[in-house]
Amino acid sequence: MDKLNDGAISFRKKDFDKHKGLFGDLSNSQKPHTLFIGCSDSRLVPSLITSTIPGELFIIRSVANIIPPYKKGVNYPAISSAIEYAVLSLGVENIIVCGHSNCGGCAALYKTEEEMKNLPHTNLWLELSRPVKNKVTQMLPKATNAEREWMT
Repeated sequence: MDKLNDGAISFRKKDFDKHKGLFGDLSNSQKPHTLFIGCSDSRLVPSLITSTIPGELFIIRSVANIIPPYKKGVNYPAISSAIEYAVLSLGVENIIVCGHSNCGGCAALYKTEEEMKNLPHTNLWLELSRPVKNKVTQMLPKATNAEREWMT
């Protein structure tokens, strides 16, 4: 926790002052050009891999960058509401869905029920991608789970 606190203090003292004009503009409004949908994986850093600055990307992150099907009236539709807001309120011009290698969510699709028993919410979330897993398994019946993950 100390590292995070020190980082916040350092940002306030160095980076914030260095980009004071940008942050001043962003305090009044935002106009991102792109909706970036990516995995929650800590190794995926959208602004780093796209060389963007604050205000350019509207970011949605989820395990295995899964986007549930649109259903009107679903309780607390966090991802659907973020997409709706980005497109209809912010007017983003682009939508990127960014996958990545070595995704833990994709790997979890190929785990047994026993291996997933302590992750009930993650397991339920991954149900959304089971049709993709089944299709990949049919297409590559002799592949290893690691090889299938690349296709998922």
